[in-house]
Amino acid sequence: MSKHREAPELAAAAIRMMRALARRAGDGELEALEALAMMQDVANVQLGAAVAGYREGPAQASWTTIGDALGMSRQAARQRWQGCTVAPAWPASSRSSEPGPCWPGRCNPISCKLCPRWVDAS
Repeated sequence: MSKHREAPELAAAAIRMMRALARRAGDGELEALEALAMMQDVANVQLGAAVAGYREGPAQASWTTIGDALGMSRQAARQRWQGCTVAPAWPASSRSSEPGPCWPGRCNPISCKLCPRWVDAS
């Protein structure tokens, strides 16, 4: 599968997962609501890392190109993502004082349910 076809297919799969979680949360499943909020946090951090990689990597993209791709002005893109790094440190979540999903050396498998090393401490 080519990389050009893979990205839309991965995005479609992520959207299907988010819709499924939203349906489950709507049916009263609290863990689905928490997982959806965690996905939003991860997506925001990864978008910043992707923008930084797109600017710093082989593409050497301009803020105009990035803004156009994301449906905003170059100024808005620059204000939002200038200073993002390719490998971000996970910020403390507003939902937890612990680090979020699996950044090297920062994961807390007891509190991070998205972590493949998650341990149910209850």
